[in-house]
Amino acid sequence: MTRTARPLVLLTLALAGAGVVLALQTLSYRSDNQALRSTLGDVEDRVEKLQAKLDARPKPMETLENVSSTTGIDVSAAPVELPTLSKEERAQLIAQSGAAVQAALKEKNADKLFENLEMLSHLGPEAYPKLMEATEALFKNLAFLMELDQSSKEKFGKLFQTDSYFDFFVWVLENDKGSDEMFGAALTQLLNQGPKAIPPLLELIRTTSRMQALAMAAVILGRMEAPGFPEAMLERFNDPATTEQMQRVLLGALEQAKTESATDLLKQLAESTENPQIKEKAHEAFLSTGSEEAIASVLESFANGTDKQLQQALEAVARSEKLSSNETVRAVLTEHVQTVFADGTSKQREFALEAVGSSEALLKDEMIRAATTDYVKKILTDGTLKEREQLFDNLQFNDLLVKDEAIYPLVLGYLENALENGTSKEKEIVFDTLQFSDPIKEDKQLQEAALAFVINTLKDGTSEDRQVVLNEFQSNKRFGENTEIRAAVVTYVNNTLSTGLPEEIMIVLSEVRYNEALVAIPEVRAAVQKIATTSSDSIRRANALGALLKFPEAEALPVILQGIQGQPSRVSRAGLEMLAEMDTQKSIAALRQIATQNPDEEVRKIATEVLEEHEAE
Repeated sequence: MTRTARPLVLLTLALAGAGVVLALQTLSYRSDNQALRSTLGDVEDRVEKLQAKLDARPKPMETLENVSSTTGIDVSAAPVELPTLSKEERAQLIAQSGAAVQAALKEKNADKLFENLEMLSHLGPEAYPKLMEATEALFKNLAFLMELDQSSKEKFGKLFQTDSYFDFFVWVLENDKGSDEMFGAALTQLLNQGPKAIPPLLELIRTTSRMQALAMAAVILGRMEAPGFPEAMLERFNDPATTEQMQRVLLGALEQAKTESATDLLKQLAESTENPQIKEKAHEAFLSTGSEEAIASVLESFANGTDKQLQQALEAVARSEKLSSNETVRAVLTEHVQTVFADGTSKQREFALEAVGSSEALLKDEMIRAATTDYVKKILTDGTLKEREQLFDNLQFNDLLVKDEAIYPLVLGYLENALENGTSKEKEIVFDTLQFSDPIKEDKQLQEAALAFVINTLKDGTSEDRQVVLNEFQSNKRFGENTEIRAAVVTYVNNTLSTGLPEEIMIVLSEVRYNEALVAIPEVRAAVQKIATTSSDSIRRANALGALLKFPEAEALPVILQGIQGQPSRVSRAGLEMLAEMDTQKSIAALRQIATQNPDEEVRKIATEVLEEHEAE
């Protein structure tokens, strides 16, 4: 499973009355639903922590004196007043304060750092770029912040909640300034400021391209039921510039907000959105809210829904605590799971297994768990190969289900037996499960059995089993890193190319042509190059030239040029076609040169034909 990922490191600075709390988190935005749920789940964790801090803050009716008596901080001190400065003096003071911040960080001088950050914050918008640079340097210096004593933490906490810093953080968000760390810190600080932060955060929802920030702001404002929130969300959702991925984030944020207004908004979007995929996601998010209307829709899907509606209902129950804890829903679900596992279609079984395996609450239900365990046992014991493949397609990526104490022994027992006595297809299931299932990876006994199977198969196994092993060598990085397996592969390739039957040699050369893991081994490349340049068998030599596709260009070009010299047309054509297939600047230049300058007329003719075919493509 190949997934593209964009790493994003977000350092959030969450400040509450007692001091500074820092959390360093690494996120990964990916294009699939699992990644989106992971992102929103991370937002949910952070929002819960932030909500606790907001709840613990002094209420608006509390006086400054109350805060002062609680924290010991003099919050009634007059703001810093600066004399009137010329433009040049202001610029000089900004530069000096910025340099002083960097020096204070190096010296670990908290007082000097505080004074200069405070100064920059009072110098207005002209100082904001330098203040951003200085503040970001502080946020990135995690060790220094954590070493501050309690008094200093409180001092910085107070600074970052001043009106001057509030205006600066608004500027960061409105102008989309700074790194993700700076932007995240600014967002978190505004979220800590309560109602006065609502206008800039609503504007953030309307404009930001940073999905993590969009999700956080939407969840918090949704939970606050902030005035203008539904309008801002609809405006952003329906903006033509809003991507599908952003729409999914907005839907997830509404689902996490867990308020009546957010639920109403989800229902509205599910009914009005024209994009079929987004409409589907909006409906799923609406169901997960567990509202009365959502419960009614889930029950209707169980009773009369299409396969798609049934899948949505099952996923919603697995995701939503409100749905899974509802007695009526749980009773209907239990009956559905029992019926489907006993006599349902393959699709219905797949949906039910995914739902049960993605919810600890459902898997803990004795009746649901018993039905699931019986189903797994039935398929592993008496199921068809296709049914077992479908089962493992689910289990390989469903750690919760595999780790269940009743199911794990069944799965492990099947894999051990399949490795020893199964068909090649069943052995392929074993290796795929070993690669993708974390609980199965950890079983040392199965790992040792798999290693022994690989080495023995390469020595004297069937061609079908060897194909399984070579395919696994290509797809499983752990195989390539295992020195025993690597050595066995080299021995197998060398022996086959030296003394193997013609059909065996063909199989190996064909495998090398596309198997980058094999090509990465120098000994394998050397063996193929030897055949391509020295073999007296024209068929074998031509096939070896055709196997150079994945070789490094610097190695492949001289081998091809040497390999076609004085050879029959079959060999020449194989080498020349490989030059065209490599399709690099150097390989095409070499092909042109052969087409015009090679002394052998037949070779020039073949090269011209190959070149014309390449250019026509």
